[in-house]
Amino acid sequence: RSRWRGLTRLPISDENDSNGTCGGTLMAKHKVTLVDGMEGDAPLPAAEEREELAAIDAELVILGCRTEEELIEQARDADAILTWGAPVTRRVLECLSDCQCVVRYGVGYDTVDIEGATATNTIVINVPDFCWEEVANHAVALLLCCAKKIVQLDDLVRQDRWREAKAVQAPMGAVYGQTLGIVGCGNIGRTLARKAAVFGLDVIGYDPYLDASVAAAAGIRPVSLEALLKTSDYISIHTS
Repeated sequence: RSRWRGLTRLPISDENDSNGTCGGTLMAKHKVTLVDGMEGDAPLPAAEEREELAAIDAELVILGCRTEEELIEQARDADAILTWGAPVTRRVLECLSDCQCVVRYGVGYDTVDIEGATATNTIVINVPDFCWEEVANHAVALLLCCAKKIVQLDDLVRQDRWREAKAVQAPMGAVYGQTLGIVGCGNIGRTLARKAAVFGLDVIGYDPYLDASVAAAAGIRPVSLEALLKTSDYISIHTS
């Protein structure tokens, strides 16, 4: 399943491999806590997580923690933590003595104290293929909004300023046949390139680490950063 099949354990400590705490099945019945899984007063559905965890006889608890203090107080008995971006600090990990692993939804894991996890023998897991498609879709949406002045025209129409809306339409930027420059051609950048081709965009890219064969497979023509800045009609930056 999309959120779970891409889980990759970070190389924190080899000691975790010997105790069987998170590499296979959890001993029944363990508590897995999504510590920042509330939208207002309502918990996220987390249907996929519940289904996967039920298969290994583990229960899912959803909390709305945002601070160290809330994590320590509310997730103290968690055997594993799922998080979107809660501060999993060394202090938190030291207080959550039952916690065996932390799963971060997303590629980055800067909200998790890796040194603290190492010191407490806690496995940290990220999701390296998280949201490639949707981030690329969002970039396409922003490009179209920019080219077609969607936000500006919408604002004028909502104010009944029809004449002004008509006046600002020209010049209306084209998309088909234009050049999209992608700075940073990693997973998201390459996904964007494939989507951009559907709109008839010529895609060029700058990434000093991009292999020529990988670029070709994604439909990206590698160029220097200077050339990209000079020739692109639109630029999308995907670096960290």
